[in-house]
Amino acid sequence: MDILQLLLYRDLPESFMQTYGRFIRKRKRLHNGWHAVSIRNGYMFLLHATYEDFCVPAVKKIYEAKDGKFMLKLRGGKKIIYRPNGTPLTSFSKLNKLYPNGWYQSLEDGKFSLYDAQETCIATNLRKVKVFENGMYHTVDRNGVAHLAGIAKQGKKQFLRTDNKKVAAFSNGWFVVGNTLYDNFGRAFLEPLPMRKVPFWMLCIVGRMMKREPM
Repeated sequence: MDILQLLLYRDLPESFMQTYGRFIRKRKRLHNGWHAVSIRNGYMFLLHATYEDFCVPAVKKIYEAKDGKFMLKLRGGKKIIYRPNGTPLTSFSKLNKLYPNGWYQSLEDGKFSLYDAQETCIATNLRKVKVFENGMYHTVDRNGVAHLAGIAKQGKKQFLRTDNKKVAAFSNGWFVVGNTLYDNFGRAFLEPLPMRKVPFWMLCIVGRMMKREPM
């Protein structure tokens, strides 16, 4: 281990550096205080000053949420989500996904489910899940039944019940479902008429430009 390595990795544990220092390929410091260190044999070590260290093979990418959760994606496509203290929230699955607001989706016991940032199950036995940056979410159950699907806020206020696959929501609270644009109260603003149907992409442009009405 040379002087340059000592300077570059001086914040890593000395015992780790003595064993693996010369094999380090790259490293990344996560916002929650974890150090992700990849070594030449394909393993990634997750190191923390407070929590127990662990390692995972064949990690391709790391995703982070604002509340400290993080997700590791393996080269084969499977993903696993961890709490900020390093304990796993999910098992490995290609369907797992971590959202920036701390919400996540996972496949557990054969059921595809959506959880909020407090790990409370919002909906289960799903076919489709989407969580938007403005805090709204869209779920469709496995059978596509409309009364179990819809657009809602994180506070679980239901704006609309639908099983439509074409859904978009924007930071101003407006959203599009199919060929209809809704305001941030969930009221239809632009609807298709018998001789006029505005394309989905155009409704998205209009929706992004609209002002948020005070609640």
